[in-house]
Amino acid sequence: MSSPAPSSWVVCKFGGSSVADAACFGRVAAIIEALPAQRIAVVLSACRGVTDSLLQLVALAESWHPRFQTSSSSNERYAMRTAS
Repeated sequence: MSSPAPSSWVVCKFGGSSVADAACFGRVAAIIEALPAQRIAVVLSACRGVTDSLLQLVALAESWHPRFQTSSSSNERYAMRTAS
């Protein structure tokens, strides 16, 4: 693999199990520190389990609050979600 041009960016994205705990973050740091000096952008997405937790929270809100409960009619569902 050839080295990128000096003005090029290297973008590294980490998420899920690669940032699950402190040891994983250490491995990510080692990867980034091993890169040659250049423009580096690091993107961190959700850590392991965060996306699943957010989806469970949405499901709980939908089941608990009448504003988010669905009906058989799409018009009624739209009206419930837009009503204040």
